[in-house]
Amino acid sequence: MSYLRIGLTCLLMIALSLLKTGELKAQLNNDQQIIGIASEEGQAYIYHAQQIPLSHGYNVYRSENGDNWTKLNSEVIYPARDGYDLEYRLQDQFELAQQLTGRQDPQAVYLMLRSGTGAGIIANFASPEIAQNMGRLYIDEDAPIGEDVHYRFDIVDDLERSTGQAIEGEVDLDVVQPPAPTELDVTNRGKFVDFNWNYVPNSDRDSRYVIRFQIFYRETGEENWLPFHEQLLARTTGNTEFKFTDEVPVLGEEYEFVVHAVDFTGAISDESNRVTLDVVENTAPALVRNVQASDLGNYKSRVTWAVSTELDLGGYHIYRARDDEEEYDRITSELLPPLQTVFEDSVTEPGHQYRYKITASDTLGNESELSNPAHIYFEDERIPDPITAVEATLIDNKVARVVWENGEVPGGLRSYQVLRRERERGAEGLWSLLNSNAHTETSYEDTGFGGTRFVEGTTIEYGIAIVSENGNISDTVSTALKIPDITPPEAPGLLELTMQEARRVGITWNASSSGDVTNYRIYKRELDSGDSADTLITEVGKGDRYFRDENVPLHKTYIYSVSAVDSVGNESISAISDTLITRNTHAPDRVRNVQAVKLDEGVVLTWEAGDETKLDGYVIYRSGIATGVYEKVGTVESSTTRWTDGTGEAGNWYKVHAMDMTGRESRTAKATQAVERN
Repeated sequence: MSYLRIGLTCLLMIALSLLKTGELKAQLNNDQQIIGIASEEGQAYIYHAQQIPLSHGYNVYRSENGDNWTKLNSEVIYPARDGYDLEYRLQDQFELAQQLTGRQDPQAVYLMLRSGTGAGIIANFASPEIAQNMGRLYIDEDAPIGEDVHYRFDIVDDLERSTGQAIEGEVDLDVVQPPAPTELDVTNRGKFVDFNWNYVPNSDRDSRYVIRFQIFYRETGEENWLPFHEQLLARTTGNTEFKFTDEVPVLGEEYEFVVHAVDFTGAISDESNRVTLDVVENTAPALVRNVQASDLGNYKSRVTWAVSTELDLGGYHIYRARDDEEEYDRITSELLPPLQTVFEDSVTEPGHQYRYKITASDTLGNESELSNPAHIYFEDERIPDPITAVEATLIDNKVARVVWENGEVPGGLRSYQVLRRERERGAEGLWSLLNSNAHTETSYEDTGFGGTRFVEGTTIEYGIAIVSENGNISDTVSTALKIPDITPPEAPGLLELTMQEARRVGITWNASSSGDVTNYRIYKRELDSGDSADTLITEVGKGDRYFRDENVPLHKTYIYSVSAVDSVGNESISAISDTLITRNTHAPDRVRNVQAVKLDEGVVLTWEAGDETKLDGYVIYRSGIATGVYEKVGTVESSTTRWTDGTGEAGNWYKVHAMDMTGRESRTAKATQAVERN
């Protein structure tokens, strides 16, 4: 196999200019001031990116062990002194320098090449001639290929005296065979051939100097491969997928194609996978234009379009879709003649939209893409009959089940609309649609507002309407369902007692949060008598939240409770007061800042100390629930504010009462729940 070989100079002139500056800087950093590229011909291209001072030059030395240095140049190498000197040296290459720098004036070109900008660095390395004359490249014609070699650029002044400055580095002069491209895929669009292939990332060691690709082709049966393109197919940084498109010389032939990778030195990789392609005329005709549809009556449509101007036109095909169908079905079994631009279609179903598209086909069977769509809609005014025998029942007070019988549905059933609204005090609310998707069963189960509840005591109305396939909707038929009220109202809150004038008890409470409360019931229990039953002492309206129990005997122990009653007689649980001992003087103040923590030894209670001169001690009570009856579980002296309940558990509720010298306890205490310490 023979190939066209492009020299290193040409490659670097074009391809290096396409490399990103960051990649070059990454290789020429502080740790590695020099890079070397070895060619199969035994040359080493030694680059550096340092700026040599004006009017200075350099000598180049080589060492294979880092100790014994051999001078490679016989005379000091001086870069171009200014732009005009550079123009004289480069001759024809100076035009390339102008293009790369975007400057025309020689001095402006020179200053750009000496700048540290990205454009300046790329322009320096775009051509070996530019790099050499700017002092950035030395070509070692007799390099020890395959060795790790040290190079040093010793900087000298205009009198050839060493400045003591040097650019030094070690390079690997192994000749690396570039990896072959992979996954070559070739397709054609008429004479145009599209190529797609993959290549390893730039980080791959063996491919780090690959800068371009070359595609070769030959007719099937021929021996020699030819380059398929003259353009440079550069390898761009960061890409692993590449594309290219060009024309074949002759249409209607079978070709073989391969692609190769090429590095800076002109070394070429092994070939990719071979692809054989019969490049035939496969270009489809142009789109058919100006497609229109009209109604002929009796559910018939007429489709017209502009005649195709393709010279090799074979005829037309008609495609049709209905409603929102995405796929178009071809409805012509044979091609319509090239000059026929009218087609009539019979439609038997009203209430549907039809869409038509046309394709043109050439004499080789290549078919164009579908044309623009032409729409036509056949109105259907048939309305479904209303449903019959609709009923609604409540199951387990949780699910409302609505059932009905169907009416006649011309055109077929699309869905039922299940509607719901709430009646309150004779007023009817707005209908809400319950089914967002199509519902075709003759029953529906509703779990309430938000899918979780019904409002007890209200009346719910359900309506059912039929939606046919043509979109027409029947009249709505409704039925009502009464939701029973079975849930007691919420209990009143913050029940408090006050001893007044040593003969009456004032009772206050917060209203229940339930909206259907009609009255409150007040109960009393005397603990001294051993009676465990609560006695109803009165019932007040929902607007009253205060009651005064008159003529209460002194030195008795009582518990009061208040419950809420709704409009259907459901009674809430009772809010229970603290224990009250009727006395004729004020009891001690309530204990503050009670804390209860469950530890290994039990529940430890702490609180703030009261006035020890007026107290005899503290009494501790415990209950299983916050609003339950509290049992006395301990007493302590007034000098301590800590007590441990050895049998207590996390979750118990505690109250701490202060007790005076006469045995009177504080009237109220805040209930505190014991918590587990983390």
